[in-house]
Amino acid sequence: MSARVVVSTHLHNVLVNWTNKYNCKQVITVVLKKYDSDMEFYAVTYKWIYDETQPTHHPFWGEFIMESSGETLYRNHKSDSLIKYLVMDDDELSKYSGHITAESYRINIIRSISNFMEV
Repeated sequence: MSARVVVSTHLHNVLVNWTNKYNCKQVITVVLKKYDSDMEFYAVTYKWIYDETQPTHHPFWGEFIMESSGETLYRNHKSDSLIKYLVMDDDELSKYSGHITAESYRINIIRSISNFMEV
């Protein structure tokens, strides 16, 4: 018998403007799903808005992440932090990104989420 979702909670719907180095927008949606096994997972979806005739305008041009529409991430202390920083606006995120731009930091967060995704 497989686990069933018993509660699905929409947490975030954020528009990110990638303007420093890229020319695109991204809609990030985060839903927290709780299963009857009491396990919780984040369902993170990405919608990219860019000129497809100019693929270099996409932050993940040439990477498998470019084609990704989203990830499923087990909820724990670390994934809570990744989600928190993922959905911050650039001004707030720049307070935590050290010497790199908020855009570069967000790229690393998205890559990290991709590395930790549930298969």
